[in-house]
Amino acid sequence: MSEKNIHPEDQIDLSGAKAVFYGLLRAFFKALSFAWYVLRTNKYIITIFLVLGMGFGYLYYANKPSHYKAMMIVRYNMLTKKTYAEMIEQLNHLIATAPKARLARELRVPENMADKLLHVDARDMNDVYLANDTSTKVDQPFKIIASLRDDYDFALDSLQDGVLRYLNGSPYLKRLKEEQHELERFRLQTLDNDLGKLDTLKTEYNHFLASSKMSATFYNNASNPADFYNQTSTLLAQREMTLTSLRVDSLPVNVLDGFKLTEVPGPTSIPRVVMLFGVAAAFICFVIAFFYEARKRIMNPAAAAAPVVLVPAAPKK
Repeated sequence: MSEKNIHPEDQIDLSGAKAVFYGLLRAFFKALSFAWYVLRTNKYIITIFLVLGMGFGYLYYANKPSHYKAMMIVRYNMLTKKTYAEMIEQLNHLIATAPKARLARELRVPENMADKLLHVDARDMNDVYLANDTSTKVDQPFKIIASLRDDYDFALDSLQDGVLRYLNGSPYLKRLKEEQHELERFRLQTLDNDLGKLDTLKTEYNHFLASSKMSATFYNNASNPADFYNQTSTLLAQREMTLTSLRVDSLPVNVLDGFKLTEVPGPTSIPRVVMLFGVAAAFICFVIAFFYEARKRIMNPAAAAAPVVLVPAAPKK
């Protein structure tokens, strides 16, 4: 581009940019100077607010409830982990929004105990939130972590039973478990009948071998005594699994290790709380004083600029 084609408006006016920059810089230092003036003028009242705030912080720390955490390990044999995570989330919604009387009815625990429950988390054994687990396996353990308002160790068993009742109390789960128990009882009866018949067969076969002239070491393809005993072992193993399902896994969610306190509030947090309240109170006082002095200067700049001289009153005669 030639010099003839350069227009004045195409050039950057640096003098205007400098003026804006210096104006902003002057405004910043004026505000800083005014803030220092407010702080120096109201230092006593700000100090009083600082001390009062620290006192309120100490009272808050001394009277606030302590938060604890308790954990238990459970094992489920129906549904999926993601389903139980959704049930736990519904319980948390109930804790946060419902009256404590309703929560106590849902858990079937006393109302003062339900009031201690703040939040419930569900995680797998790797501490991953259960909602992120998409596996469909059953007979897997997971952890339930309850946040409590106070040290309520003497009632942890009752609270544990309440959470389990909530997880196992679904009408769908109850009906499904009843049908499963019915099938397992029928299966157990069938296994007992088969074992009885197998014992009779073994007895009759032994009688046959004893009365027969056939060598005891000769068996044809249709009857081998070893198969009888192998079949008995298989049926006994199936019977044991069925009994375990009926007696041990009678509920969809069962406890492997009950609630135990895992976390207590730290004893060193009081200085942080006290200083936080003190600084917050002093800052609020400073902001009020800042706007008060600014308003006074805007409304009456001459009076605000004049120094204030305190003259002691004359003593009364």
